[in-house]
Amino acid sequence: MASREISGFVEWHSSTGTVQLSREVAALLGLPPGIALPLRTAFKQIARPERAALIAAIRTALAARDPLSHESRFAAILRPAGSNPEPVTLHLDARLHFTPHVTPARPSTPPINTPTRALGAISQISDSNCAARHISAPQTDLASPLHTLIRTAPVGIALLDESLRYRYVNDYLADINGLSPEAHLGRTVKEIVPLMVDDIASVLDSVLRLGAPAENVLVSGQTAKLPGVDRVWNTSWFPVQAGPDGARGVGIVVHEVTKQREFQLALRRSEARFRALTQAMPQLVWSCDPDINCTFASAQWLEATGQSDRDALGQGWLNAMHPEDLARVRRAWEVAAQSRQAFEADLRLKMSDGRYRWFLSRAQAVISGEDKIEYWIGTSTDIEHRKQAEGVLARDNEALEQIVADRTEELRRFHQQQRFSERMALMGTLAAGLGHDLSNFLVPLKIRLDLLAADALSPDSMESVTAIRASLRYAQRLAEGLRLLAQDPAGVRPGETTKVGEWWAHAEPLLSAVLPAGAALRSTIRDPDCEAAISNAALMQIAFNLVRNSGEATRGRRDGWVEITIWCADDQLFIKIADNGRGMSEEVLARCQDPFFTTKARSEATGLGLAVVYSCVNQVAGRVEIRSEVDRGTEITVRLALAPKQFVSAGVALVRVADQRLRSYVAAELRALGCEVTELIDDARAHDVQVVDRVRDATQGCDVVVIGEGPVVGAPANVYAIGPSPTHRAIRDVLKMVRGQT
Repeated sequence: MASREISGFVEWHSSTGTVQLSREVAALLGLPPGIALPLRTAFKQIARPERAALIAAIRTALAARDPLSHESRFAAILRPAGSNPEPVTLHLDARLHFTPHVTPARPSTPPINTPTRALGAISQISDSNCAARHISAPQTDLASPLHTLIRTAPVGIALLDESLRYRYVNDYLADINGLSPEAHLGRTVKEIVPLMVDDIASVLDSVLRLGAPAENVLVSGQTAKLPGVDRVWNTSWFPVQAGPDGARGVGIVVHEVTKQREFQLALRRSEARFRALTQAMPQLVWSCDPDINCTFASAQWLEATGQSDRDALGQGWLNAMHPEDLARVRRAWEVAAQSRQAFEADLRLKMSDGRYRWFLSRAQAVISGEDKIEYWIGTSTDIEHRKQAEGVLARDNEALEQIVADRTEELRRFHQQQRFSERMALMGTLAAGLGHDLSNFLVPLKIRLDLLAADALSPDSMESVTAIRASLRYAQRLAEGLRLLAQDPAGVRPGETTKVGEWWAHAEPLLSAVLPAGAALRSTIRDPDCEAAISNAALMQIAFNLVRNSGEATRGRRDGWVEITIWCADDQLFIKIADNGRGMSEEVLARCQDPFFTTKARSEATGLGLAVVYSCVNQVAGRVEIRSEVDRGTEITVRLALAPKQFVSAGVALVRVADQRLRSYVAAELRALGCEVTELIDDARAHDVQVVDRVRDATQGCDVVVIGEGPVVGAPANVYAIGPSPTHRAIRDVLKMVRGQT
């Protein structure tokens, strides 16, 4: 039977990355004594087939390790590479030592042990039986290098004979048992560790009886060194057999793992607590590496998103995030990583039902001793209801701000309209006063012209009288236009109508007067006998504002003109006002109906012109049509309903004149004008006109014609004084003017 005699040792440390060869191994490989080779170079010293087998043996040892063990054992046959003059075959019996290291992986993942040191014994395969001598040799009978190496090894090593008596114990194992190495020799295992013999008896029996090694056997108990203290060891037991008589024994390798065991148990308890905490929390718990690769997703995350554990790991968990949020989340993560601050972001996650919900995600980085981020641990809290509340609040705030803005605008418009109303009231008062005073001035002038015309005048004088009479008629129409302009359109009686021809006679002078210098007023009244279903005052406001706006549009043009055309068709009255002014853009056309909108300075206009027009037209169910082209002019057409063709009384007239003959003449003239005449003061009907001798005899609320007195200073605008002893023609003219038939 072949045997193996230990020829030397090899040792590898992760701190240096080199393999230290003993003098004997270096000699076998043809290398200088005491050499230390890099790991890659050391592998190259082995023939290729054996090199592959060695790598496979190491991988098998790593894969088969116990998570609680500190070491793994492997063996291999080695043949030196190259052309060694004396080829040898070597046997490597080695152990890998590990340092436990826990990664920030999932709590269910076992800890990964990192190899830190390897120690191996090299034996040259031969026919010698030197191994038998080692079994029966005394404690100090080993070769000096081998003895030193085994005695000072950081693991416990012992050799038992077939009767389970100690033949060799190194310092490490002797210290564990609390006895010197010499105190072990010749004594049985039961005598040295009586409290643990029952636990290891079956292992020893199996090794001796079956000849099979027992590796990574955890043994716990107490020793004489630390009585009362439970300790844990990782042990390996293997048979040793050599010599011609087949001497048998048991080799033991022992390494204490009490601290590692306590650490791993504490780690498992910590992992169990972490797992219980994540399962109890309503938040979604997760962890990821510095590159945002998910390393753990809690059951809540998987249930909420519908992802599987495999789908969520790595970059897969980002698939649950809303695509529009990804770039923002990555930027926030980069900022948190650079500043070493906590990560926080609102983001949307896709739920298992396909809908998105808002979550507040927070994470804290775990920093290593080298100031590097090892991993992130974070939570995601559902804030969908908060987001919805914030949206409602934002909409309510926006609506409230809009309401405040609208009310502010309404208040501003109210104040502006109030100022405009005050100005219009002042202008109305002024117009009424001017119209009244002008009428009072014109009546006596007309009477005297009539007296002059009755005399025998020369042809030149008669021509002058005729010219003065024409001017007088124009002034009377202007006065009537001012009176109509001064009336409030909203204060007219329902059903009031306007005869177009009569209205135009009074409106034309006033409309001509509002045009700027250089602008001409053109007019075409095709149907002067038409009667519109609108009051004189409202029609005057419509025409006045439209003609004034058109005139302003022609300001600055040498050939500016404003043309008004009136005709009837299809039971409607059409009033078209056109100009060759600047025209209006689409933007101005869209806003021209808005109150207070104007293209002129606020000091020059109020922006209420077209608003007043639309208001008056809408009150009688009319319509306004506007066509305009920039630099080509504007055309505005107003459509109004015609008045029903029926007899309409000219009103009720009260006559209180003392002179019987004069009273009869006045009553006859009023009836000719279509008025219903009464001489009773207590007549219940409202009076439209009163004819009296003195102003104090008249009642308020209607037009008053005073025959017995001259012009009265400070009299109201509706009082017309003819003067004492007027002619019949003068009385007739005044009555026609008052009734609007001049």
